[in-house]
Amino acid sequence: MGCGFPTVCGVVAWPVSVPDTQRAGNGWKPLVSLAGRASCSRFVRLCVSEGRFVTSGRNSESGAIVAITALEQTLSTLNGWRTVCLVLAAAAGVVSLIAVAGSLIVQLQYNRTDAQLRAERAAANLREQEKIARIANDTARALVLLAWRRLDEKQFRIISDGLKNPKIDKLQVAALAGDPEANLFATDILRATKEAGYGDIRMGQIVSSGPYVGLNISGPTQEVARLVTLFAQAGFRDDVKRQETGQGPVTISIGSKPPPRSN
Repeated sequence: MGCGFPTVCGVVAWPVSVPDTQRAGNGWKPLVSLAGRASCSRFVRLCVSEGRFVTSGRNSESGAIVAITALEQTLSTLNGWRTVCLVLAAAAGVVSLIAVAGSLIVQLQYNRTDAQLRAERAAANLREQEKIARIANDTARALVLLAWRRLDEKQFRIISDGLKNPKIDKLQVAALAGDPEANLFATDILRATKEAGYGDIRMGQIVSSGPYVGLNISGPTQEVARLVTLFAQAGFRDDVKRQETGQGPVTISIGSKPPPRSN
């Protein structure tokens, strides 16, 4: 049907100036009848040339151009706002993506830092354990060199079990003052007496002006014989010296002993 724009054909061709008397009586009528829309392509020719609106070769007044221009400006403004909205939406999306990326980076950094701290703590604990193990090994080697008379587990059980039944009424343990090896050996014997139920026996100190050596047991004959046999069973047969007093407490006295010869 003609140009396909009956509204344009019927409206834009109408000048905006005041119509004559005949047209004023009929209201604002289009220049081209709506009934003749099919042939509007023959009558309506739109062009913008030198500020005039041309219809079928006749010059209409410039008011039509104002209406068209206003419509074009409105559409242009709407298109402009739509573009601005699209740009703002895109910018908001970019900002949101940046925020999410920043949050992920912070989380990754936190996880990496936390993992590093855990690894450092684990490494520090491992170094501390290794240090403690070295100290223990060094101490054990030093004790082997320093204390050649010690009670191992088997010897400890022989002596502690032998002291239980029957118990000795008065039992004392002493070591040579100033001799580390003798004092360590006496400490092992004290542990065995405590295990046997004798409680906390204080270790006495022997002060001697001359040499005081070996493992000496003194006291009543029966108790002395019992302890000599007990220490012999524990492997100290050659070290034991006995001194029978007939009465008084039973005393286990530890003197010095030279270190064993190295092969």
